[in-house]
Amino acid sequence: MPKLTLTATLIATLSAAALLLLSCGGGATLQPPPATGFKLVWSDEFNGADGSSPDSSKWTYDTGGKGWGNNELECYTNLTQNAQMKGGNLERRRQRG
Repeated sequence: MPKLTLTATLIATLSAAALLLLSCGGGATLQPPPATGFKLVWSDEFNGADGSSPDSSKWTYDTGGKGWGNNELECYTNLTQNAQMKGGNLERRRQRG
């Protein structure tokens, strides 16, 4: 009887391990079907050097503060440390002043 229990436990463990491997990216990556009826008219891939500003031909900064806009307390700057490219993404930071 102990041999049967060990075999059943081993089979259950191996089955669980196989299921885990297959469900965690072991197969093909699924991609959504391409959209139909749409045309891309603008994009930015943010593929500049890490730490650099976004492309100024596509992006501008709204700068101001001390009630600018809608009497808010924030102050908007054009400092690279607040908006920069990193790893193909636009990284935005807020800081207390």
